[in-house]
Amino acid sequence: MGGVAGHMSHLHEDPELTFKEIKDVFAMASNGELEGTEKTDGQNLFISYSVQTGRAKAARNKGNIKSGGMTAEELAQKFAGRGALESAFVDSFKTFEKAVQSLDPEAQMAIFGPNADIYYNAEIQDPRTANIINYDTKTLNIHQVGHAEFDRESGTIKDIDVSKNVRALDRALGQMQSAIEKEEYNVQRNAIKRLRGLDDDRALNDAVERLEKEINKYGISDRQTISDYIIAKIVPFIEKQVELPEKNKKLLVKRIFGVKGVGFNQVVKGLDRESKEIVRGIVKSSKDLLKNSTLQIEDIIHDFAVEMLKGLHSAFILDNTKEVIRLRNKVSQAIQAIEASDNAEALKILQLQMRKLKSIEGISTAVEGFVFDYNGKTYKFTGNFAPANQILGLFRYGRGNVPALQSLDEEGASEGLYEADLDLCDELIAVIPGAFKPPHRGHYDMIEHYSNIVGPAGKVHVMISPLSASERKGFDPETQADVGVQQSLSLWEMYTSNLSNVVITVSSMRSPVRAAYEFTGDDGYLLGTECVILGASTKGGDQARFARDVQAYAKEGVRVMNPMEYAFDPKEQLNATNMRQAAKDQNIDALLSFLPKHALQYQDEIIRLFGISEGGPAEMTLEEQIVKLVESEFQKKMKKRLKKAHSDYLDGGPQDPGSSFPEKRQKVSNAFLAKENEELEETSSVVGGNITGHAAATYPGLDVEKENEDEKKKSHTLEEDVLAEQDEELEGSQDFDTVADLLKAIKTHSLKQKGGEIGKKAARFLIGMIPGGGAGLELFDKAKDANDFFKNIYGADDSFKTNSALDNLNVDDDISKIVDDPIEVAFLKDFIAGLKGREEEPLANLSVTRELQIFIADKFNKKTVSQSSVSETLSEEAELVEGVMNYLLRQNGAT
Repeated sequence: MGGVAGHMSHLHEDPELTFKEIKDVFAMASNGELEGTEKTDGQNLFISYSVQTGRAKAARNKGNIKSGGMTAEELAQKFAGRGALESAFVDSFKTFEKAVQSLDPEAQMAIFGPNADIYYNAEIQDPRTANIINYDTKTLNIHQVGHAEFDRESGTIKDIDVSKNVRALDRALGQMQSAIEKEEYNVQRNAIKRLRGLDDDRALNDAVERLEKEINKYGISDRQTISDYIIAKIVPFIEKQVELPEKNKKLLVKRIFGVKGVGFNQVVKGLDRESKEIVRGIVKSSKDLLKNSTLQIEDIIHDFAVEMLKGLHSAFILDNTKEVIRLRNKVSQAIQAIEASDNAEALKILQLQMRKLKSIEGISTAVEGFVFDYNGKTYKFTGNFAPANQILGLFRYGRGNVPALQSLDEEGASEGLYEADLDLCDELIAVIPGAFKPPHRGHYDMIEHYSNIVGPAGKVHVMISPLSASERKGFDPETQADVGVQQSLSLWEMYTSNLSNVVITVSSMRSPVRAAYEFTGDDGYLLGTECVILGASTKGGDQARFARDVQAYAKEGVRVMNPMEYAFDPKEQLNATNMRQAAKDQNIDALLSFLPKHALQYQDEIIRLFGISEGGPAEMTLEEQIVKLVESEFQKKMKKRLKKAHSDYLDGGPQDPGSSFPEKRQKVSNAFLAKENEELEETSSVVGGNITGHAAATYPGLDVEKENEDEKKKSHTLEEDVLAEQDEELEGSQDFDTVADLLKAIKTHSLKQKGGEIGKKAARFLIGMIPGGGAGLELFDKAKDANDFFKNIYGADDSFKTNSALDNLNVDDDISKIVDDPIEVAFLKDFIAGLKGREEEPLANLSVTRELQIFIADKFNKKTVSQSSVSETLSEEAELVEGVMNYLLRQNGAT
């Protein structure tokens, strides 16, 4: 089960279970004392009823719980277009709604609460949507376990006993069934049965003897747990591979179990080169090492479960013997196809599963398994259904880099993706991570391709890398325009305005591959009931990003499809580098040639987005504008005016009175005129001061001092024009919500420092804009420029507060203490540069502490720092046990 139902454990998957308890379960089962229910192979659905609205409510995941559950119409919409699957969900749910509506409101309240407060764990069993086992009857089967009252805010289970409500359901079930006796579907409770005991103690004695022998090898007693057993096996293995100091050994074990905060560099600190390489190999094989450590215990429990389930009949199959024969034939067919494939990875998977199945005759029941409670926890025996299911799944759908082996003309092959592992595929999602600096038509075509695959009920998640183009290798600022995150995001929003099932986000991961792993992993977006297609194209090299088996790292219940089965085949080869070059050259025609055709309706907005206008590049800072004006307009005018004076008077000599110079004077450069604040009077000493007499007296009509004064006035007027534009901006909004507002405040502060009327106005503007009163203004007053401002607030003491979003820019002092100064300097430079393109991001979302951790993780071999690395909160022993338990929980999806 996935989604709301969570995961039901085998005995070996519970890290806290002792070996004494395992033996006790064996004894109870062998003696016929174990009570439980048949585990069925259908599609999971949580069901409830709102007395307030008179409607049944359904949930497949926590999101459905938080939204108040789905009505029949909403459930139909969720599974629209999925053929038999849509019919099975809708038909069974409508039958359930009709059954509950036959009860009086008082009975409904006793079962479900007033507004769908209590949900019941149910299974849809329909011959039309068979997974592995073919059932003969259409049944909405309400289980004996898994019912709960849920918190609407979080979607999590409340710690409330609902047994009284379940008993009310049992009492009402007869009336409910009478109301739907003419319907195709039956609504019933999964009957409690006692697992038939064994005829003798041979299977029990064999299991106990094997278990004793295995744990005695490692000095484990009956009172110790699965966790203790795993640690006892891991440590000797390490000691055989390499001799390590005790501290390094403990850190290595923690690293193997995935204890947070333990990095590779910590593990190998102080070791010689050879030892480091051995440790590196151990760390890389951690997954296989942990999996193999429980194989012997898993085999013992599996073999005992097979004996217990042998001959067990399903209550939902009319001819169990016939179904067992059918299952054997299907599995035999799959085995033959896998063996004939010569696919090394497929053969390895088959060998692992056959070690459990042993032979086709091992399939001795049409029951998926048996579910039972022991000491307040729910466990399952699945026998040989588990390996048979793995073999058939590999055959039908492939796994990782193994393609599906079932031919399209074979039974069930044409049912399509949605019939693959139906219980796990609640929603179809395509994940397309990439740099997209900028996105072009080829990128859009790929997104459209996946949008068509997932359909209106699915989603395409486009994840933009947080790096700007200039931060990537190979970027040439001389020939390419820089493209930031915000530009990429804006382009994507325009491109995909016609695709309702596309979601655009900015990833926190710089690597597209890492972004995909994070998305599908335990801490990612997914709920555990989805099928995921990882975006790939057929062009050379792209598919290699997804060659690894992402499924192994995915959240429990998520099915990762083979990406190359759905890969996009590009019809043209477009390059983002060429698009950046077109933007740099301000070649509008070339730039527009990269756009999707439908996006040309936004061409004016896109041109502005790249900073291209009829007048040239995009907006500049105040200083840049002044320099540009001085260098262009003022310098051109001065050169033009003085050129004639140089030629006529200096080189050609005076016309009257007197005689000309005996030879031409050396021309003097006017480069000094490019300097914004240089005193223009200096030209008199250069141009006329070294000539006999004063220029004005010698050459009538040329008053150099007056000309200089006029040009100073012109220059001042040009600067005032620019400041007037800035003055208009100071009349605008004084909001302080986004990164753009912060940058505007810093720019305004630079005006304040200029003094004069514009400085006074800027000061007044800042008082109304900056939050935090005097504390906030103090940050700006101490800063000479943007770099200085960020440095000041970054290093402020934690006690310094403005009680605004500005406080997010103050790094946690405990983190700062353990980070070297050069690293912090590099980080600040990176952080400030990265603000470009993030102008619309809310200041409240910024966290300089988090961004420092991400920076360190990216720059220093993916390692990071956290509060836990400053102060240990658990003993090493407790951390180690916690690591083992977390590993097992991650592997098996327990919650």
